[in-house]
Amino acid sequence: MTAPLTREVDLQASYRRDHTETRTRELGDNPTIPSLDGPFPDVPYQTNTVSANQFTVGFRYRPVQGLALRTSYGEGILPPSFDQLAASPFTPTSVRIFRITDPKRGDTLIESVGKFTILGNLDLKEEHSRSWSAGVVLTPEFLPGVRLSVDYTRIRKTNEIVNADFQLFLDREDEAYSSRVLRDPLTPEDEILNYTGGRISELYVGYVNIARSGLEAYDVQTDYTWNTAFGAFTANAIASYQPHLVQQVLDSSDELDRAGYSGGALKLRGNAGLTWTLGSWSAGWNMQYFDAYRVYAVTASDTSRDNAVLSQGAALIPTQTYHDLFARYRFEGAAGFAFGILKNAELTMAVQNALDASPNPLFPLP
Repeated sequence: MTAPLTREVDLQASYRRDHTETRTRELGDNPTIPSLDGPFPDVPYQTNTVSANQFTVGFRYRPVQGLALRTSYGEGILPPSFDQLAASPFTPTSVRIFRITDPKRGDTLIESVGKFTILGNLDLKEEHSRSWSAGVVLTPEFLPGVRLSVDYTRIRKTNEIVNADFQLFLDREDEAYSSRVLRDPLTPEDEILNYTGGRISELYVGYVNIARSGLEAYDVQTDYTWNTAFGAFTANAIASYQPHLVQQVLDSSDELDRAGYSGGALKLRGNAGLTWTLGSWSAGWNMQYFDAYRVYAVTASDTSRDNAVLSQGAALIPTQTYHDLFARYRFEGAAGFAFGILKNAELTMAVQNALDASPNPLFPLP
């Protein structure tokens, strides 16, 4: 006997114990080995150890036919990877391409640094995350072939591992990154200009832990399949709205919302498509939409913002829409055609970016 308003109830739970050890070489110059027979130097190593309990709980409830409610909660960790701990040092030939400004020198654009290095971080801690989601799925009986889902997701992280924006190390130099920014002594000329720091002689950037971060997202997906005398059609649409991507670099710093800024997250993105199938023939259209965003990071100083706007020619990258088309024919059961060479083969013609929309170079699309 089924209880009223209870067509289906599903409860799932999982638990996992993780223990990870990553052994990496301490950073420094790569040792030189004169031959295959050695002699081999005594290379110092460091071990990063992470142990944690992780669990997930999920609940799905279907009170009536065509309606399902679902929710889940989970906690987990993400240990730093080998590449994040001990990435090979990389020294670019120029820092001008990164458009870094020095807040201790009047936010002037840094033209050159004696030694500018991107490297791993042996002191990284593991990320901790808590995620919660809830959603509804509709499959109405009066509209066969239709499925609609709406979901809300919230994720909170502590000690998130990020490949930090290079500007961060200068903006937060005195608070946390003084060991990564080495400067020459102040000169009399610097003092006349009221600079508070000498020229940067060495700058080390790369992976760091930030205090905490959080995001919220709303996802909508719908699919509809129907048959006609002219073939079968399938329409689908997916949209994701992310109003907030909040990060707090240090416990003492302010929370900043990176959604809608360069290097952050697009607030809105979507995808829609229509596919037609008739026998061996099929054709379709797909559209991708990307929301507008500012050309500078939310942490950018006034000078950095002005430089970014000057380089781009505008403060905002407009919305972008791309259309793709395809047509396909499948040689099914063609054993007698062309001696069966084309049996079960497919012939496809496609046009990507059919309207020739210009891609945006500052925010590479996935």
